Amino acid sequence: MKWYKPQQLPYIAAHETAHVLNEDSGLLYFSGTAKTSIEAKANRGAIDILIPIYFQDIEKECVDMYAFINKFEIPTFMEDYVFHKIHDFYH
Repeated sequence: MKWYKPQQLPYIAAHETAHVLNEDSGLLYFSGTAKTSIEAKANRGAIDILIPIYFQDIEKECVDMYAFINKFEIPTFMEDYVFHKIHDFYH
């Protein structure tokens, strides 16, 4: 709980939960390109977990993608994915 970005802890927990849901093997984390694709999938999974929780009581007209990103200190490289997943959530 002493993570240097405490607001990011829900994103990290969702990311690690995505690894479990994806049935990722810990052995794959140490092999080059497999690590990249596995981590990218877990990053997307974290967003997939957090969006319905965060936006469940927010009307479409009040959506602020950057408030969501900032709330959990989600890395900026996830911005496009977040945008599309929020759009999907409301349509």
